[in-house]
Amino acid sequence: MKGLSNAMNNNQGRLTLAVISLFLLLQGAAVVSPTLQSIQSIYPDIPYTTIMNVITLPCLFIIPFNLLAGVVAGKKVGYRTLAIVSMLLFLAAGTAPYFNGGFTFLMVSRAFVGIALGLMYPLGNSLIVLLYAEEKRAGVMGLGTVALNLGLMVLQNASGILATISVKYLWLSHLLIVLPLLVVLLWLREPETDTAGAKQGAGGVIREKEKTKMPAMVYIVALFIFMFIIFFMAYSTGASAVIVGEGMGSSATVGLVMTVFGVAGMCIGFLYGKIFQLAKGFTIYIGFLVSAAAFFIFARGSALIHYYIGSLILGVGFNIIYASLFMALNSLTPPDKISLSSAISIAALNLGSVASPFYFKILARVTGNSTMRFALYASMTGYLLMIVLHAFFGKKMAKKN
Repeated sequence: MKGLSNAMNNNQGRLTLAVISLFLLLQGAAVVSPTLQSIQSIYPDIPYTTIMNVITLPCLFIIPFNLLAGVVAGKKVGYRTLAIVSMLLFLAAGTAPYFNGGFTFLMVSRAFVGIALGLMYPLGNSLIVLLYAEEKRAGVMGLGTVALNLGLMVLQNASGILATISVKYLWLSHLLIVLPLLVVLLWLREPETDTAGAKQGAGGVIREKEKTKMPAMVYIVALFIFMFIIFFMAYSTGASAVIVGEGMGSSATVGLVMTVFGVAGMCIGFLYGKIFQLAKGFTIYIGFLVSAAAFFIFARGSALIHYYIGSLILGVGFNIIYASLFMALNSLTPPDKISLSSAISIAALNLGSVASPFYFKILARVTGNSTMRFALYASMTGYLLMIVLHAFFGKKMAKKN
């Protein structure tokens, strides 16, 4: 019996490793962000604003294909099949520019990177709901957050190092996903279904397939995700402008500052399950307050140390909010709609990234203040506003549950 128990535990551990492997690639569009200046060096006649599309173009393709994956996953195409196909496509499209240096070819390959990521985005969150009992989901979601930050850090550093050897080598950083691909091939299993299409949860109880409507609160959570990402982008795009523009450091310094953010996120990922058990419904308010404090430090900071401290604090706040919003989404969504609700939320996340430049332009036009420090203050205010909004809608979420 002991041997059987150990085997079951090992199998569960392998399954968890396969599920969180999907999170390693979710920031795949940003893998080459430290190398944009190097990429421009081989296309000197192309404006830098156009070169930036290397990162933004995949986000545009993520949105429709993420929604498509939400509709077909587990219904017309198996989760495991979709995961393997999307990872193979990401591998092929990511490395393709190594073999062809044309800019048009580069843009086409980046579009396919977006398609691959779009197909992959809803899978991890959906599998956590379908494969794990409710009391285990927060812990696995935390590990997914760890994997998300780890994947971004490793792949970005690999692309940066390879670019110093030769610019064309940076695309080979995508080969690192071969390892998580093998893990998925070996250990990811499909959630069980019966002939009627009912889903079987981790507790072994089969839920009969029901025709249910998407709860309205799912769209409210998606709106929160949209706002949360827009406010965060003041840091993602503004740290470089302040640190380099005000002479605090170089682009390499910005990379180190953002690494602190990633490390903090990984630590919170490991601890999120415990934090959620202790704080429960108040967990997300901790995230909002901590994030607002980080943006206050950014806006007021006059030395590089302030940005290291702010990044550490924001890494905590951002990842608490991220995990809490997706946990709320899981609790609000009927099992047969989980893939679609995940797709809706991920679409909101990417729309927030795409819409953020327009938001900051409108903010500058309305207020007459276009400085990045003002945008940082605005994001601080935004997170404080989200506390009030969540306090209002949180009561309705609790009633729905």
